[in-house]
Amino acid sequence: MIEKSSKHEFSSGYYKYKPEQGNDEKVYLEISNEKVVMFGLKDCKPVTSMMDIPLTYSDSILHNPLHFTKRSIDIDITTIPFKYRFGVAGQPPQLNVDFNAAIFVGRRYDKYHIHSNLDPFGKSHYQLINRAYDFGVILGMGSTLISPFTTNQIYQQEYNGMVIQYGVAVFLESNVASFGIAGGLDYLMSPDKDIWIYQNQPWVGFIIGLALN
Repeated sequence: MIEKSSKHEFSSGYYKYKPEQGNDEKVYLEISNEKVVMFGLKDCKPVTSMMDIPLTYSDSILHNPLHFTKRSIDIDITTIPFKYRFGVAGQPPQLNVDFNAAIFVGRRYDKYHIHSNLDPFGKSHYQLINRAYDFGVILGMGSTLISPFTTNQIYQQEYNGMVIQYGVAVFLESNVASFGIAGGLDYLMSPDKDIWIYQNQPWVGFIIGLALN
């Protein structure tokens, strides 16, 4: 879950550019290791080079930071290591750490900021800062303990049952993984679903995601 597999890096494509004055405009960025070339659009196609932004050391400096945004569809595989269940049927709340996995599909918002600073030798150094968040829905499966506690003393043995989990999640993004908060419901697939006290009861949890797209 900590391997770097996300493909949401700052790469060539269409972005929204926010100038210091005026309205946002859609541009195309051609990005390499050395520089970013910003093109204006005509009929949704890049036609005019508007600016060259060096990403290596340079004799010039951008006095104003540059801001770009991008929206996309995000698909992650997720797990919820900690799931908090509220108290029901006279039982106290529970913190569950049972196995679970789910697919997340949502809307992602990326913000990229390019800042420049002078070093002691008078050269400018450019730093790219990426901030992202997304929100959407989750659907997956997991396991849960069926016991006297979770059946209000009706079932006197213990076993692990399979649940279908579904809900919503909000993520903050990093270079290696996504971290956020999820909320949802669980549906027990075993015949004891009618006596399981958490059947379709709400929970909240800490969620980790790894990008698939």
